[in-house]
Amino acid sequence: MPKESQTLITHLDDLPEEECKHIPLNCIWPITFQDTSQTVIITCLKWTFNFEFCVRVTAYQLGAPNISKQIDLDDHHPLLRSLTDALHLYQAFPEPHLNLHQLEKLEELMEYLHFKF
Repeated sequence: MPKESQTLITHLDDLPEEECKHIPLNCIWPITFQDTSQTVIITCLKWTFNFEFCVRVTAYQLGAPNISKQIDLDDHHPLLRSLTDALHLYQAFPEPHLNLHQLEKLEELMEYLHFKF
């Protein structure tokens, strides 16, 4: 559960590294915008429960691994729901290279996202 905070953090870069959790992934994430859809590969998730909730997704478009982008998602971002769907699938069928620590971190994030939706 997120903790109460006196000051709102508007960007994950404003937080000390120890206040955030992260996990490297290799997860397919289908994104649909109105009439178009795009598939990206999530390479890293970074999030915090300690302040205003935010998840940073680092991903690249399928077929273009040299062009990586970061998307910051808060509680109201429309892509948060599609991320939860992608992570539920990934949790059910994880890549074989994930270690126990990575799976535990992913489960912690999934528990929070499941509670929200």
